[in-house]
Amino acid sequence: MSTRTAAILTDSPMLAASLAEALQEYGFAPVAGARGHVVLVDANLPAAASALFASVRRSSPDAYLVAVLGWWDERERDLGRDADFVLNAPLRAWQIKEMIDGFKARVQQAAVA
Repeated sequence: MSTRTAAILTDSPMLAASLAEALQEYGFAPVAGARGHVVLVDANLPAAASALFASVRRSSPDAYLVAVLGWWDERERDLGRDADFVLNAPLRAWQIKEMIDGFKARVQQAAVA
């Protein structure tokens, strides 16, 4: 099985390190840029996040797109329309597992199709 990659798009070194560590526990290798099997976008700036989501969808249509934002953010529902999964920071282990399970389900569906 090939290594799964994860692109983390954020200006926050602390968030990037936290996401990288969590994803490495599931066998994902962090990569630079916006191309990966999973692309995580820091969604704290809504306009920038929406533009970035559109850009990632154009360049990597098969990527599992994850919006990362704080807990209890009113925009979670709106971001859920653009992203495949909304992950809240600070990170919780159960939510990382849900994200990985969603990604695996997507891979299985693609293999069947």
